[in-house]
Order: sequence, then C-alpha cells, then structure tokens
Amino acid sequence: DEEEENEVKATPEEEYKAERARIFEQHASASLLLSYLVLPSVSATQFSGLDCLQLEGGTAYLRVDTSVDCHSTDFDLLRAIDVPFIVVYQCIPLIYIGLLYTNRRQLNPNFVNEVAAQKKRRASTSLAPLVFLFQDYSCANYFFDVFDIYRRIIMISVLPFFPTLVRPIVGCFLSIISIIVVRGRQPFAERDTNTVAVAASWQLLLTYFFAVVI
Repeated sequence: DEEEENEVKATPEEEYKAERARIFEQHASASLLLSYLVLPSVSATQFSGLDCLQLEGGTAYLRVDTSVDCHSTDFDLLRAIDVPFIVVYQCIPLIYIGLLYTNRRQLNPNFVNEVAAQKKRRASTSLAPLVFLFQDYSCANYFFDVFDIYRRIIMISVLPFFPTLVRPIVGCFLSIISIIVVRGRQPFAERDTNTVAVAASWQLLLTYFFAVVI
C-alpha cells in the first residue's frame, strides 16, 4: 500500500509544474479575453488617427483633432507611428485563428449528432482559454467569430475612409456579403440566433440602402 501511495503521490517538482501550468492558463485566458473585448474600440481609435476631414481649398484636418493639419510634419509622424501599430494589432485575430486551428479536432469532433459533438467539446478542459471564441457557434463553425471580428472592424473603422457618397454603397455591398455568409453557413449553435443574425444583416442593408436613396 505504501508503494502504491508513493507512486500516485506527485513529487514537489511535479506539483510546482502543475501549479505553474494552471497559473499560466489562467493568465493566458484572461489576456486573450481582454484582447478580444478591447479589439473593436482600440481598432476604431487607431484608424481615427488617419481619418482626415477634407475642406475646400485643399486643406485637411484630422477629424478627431482639428488642430492637426494632415499636410503637416506632425501628421506624418503620427502616421508613421500609427500605421505599424494598426498592422500589428490587426494580426490579433490571426492569432485566434492559429489557436483555434491547432485545437480543431477538439473543437469539431465530426460527430453526426451535433448535440453529442457540442457535449464533447464542452467537456474538453484544454479549450477553456478559447471558450469565448467558439461557445456560441456550431462545431463546424468554430472559427466564425474571427470572420465577424474583421467584419465589425471594417464596418466601424475602415468604412469611414470612403467618400460620403460611396460609403452607403460599400455598406450595402458588405451587408449583402454578411447575409450570404450567415444564411449559407448557419454558424450559430441555436437556430433562433441564426434567424436574428440574418434579420440584423437585412436591417443593416436596408439602413445603407435608404442612405443611398436619400
């Protein structure tokens, strides 16, 4: 009995490694979640640093701070700093894709029964740090949130750079793409959520359409 107890009992080094792994997992999960929560607002702030308001006579001023002349050396310096940070920050969703792809077999067990597949996925403790990325989606669409992240960034941060008259047309085009993708993929685990997502995309399309008409 004593020999069996000695075999089962972990050594101090093993306990230390297990505790370190647990702490790392907690911090990794918190860091990923924080990056996910602030990504849209930080992206909007970064892109606003490049959004200039064109005036008659060829002058242009930064929309969020009209004291900055977009033809000045101060703006050139701002752009030189802002653009690399935008590029780096927009790679964060690609990190999500990499993490999801690495765990693709656990995220999508390829069961015929979706309920059984969802149950097996929820039982996997190693997926806990990524749960916020896939918990609302079906197993086959575990990656869909990354698509939606870039869709939101384009809608919120990139669309304002288009000319005023072109902006609603581009918005209509993006809304149509969203409708096609959501209707085709049916990405959410709950059927009602898919219905709401399609309805929201139609509402967005109608908003941009009326902006074109008006």
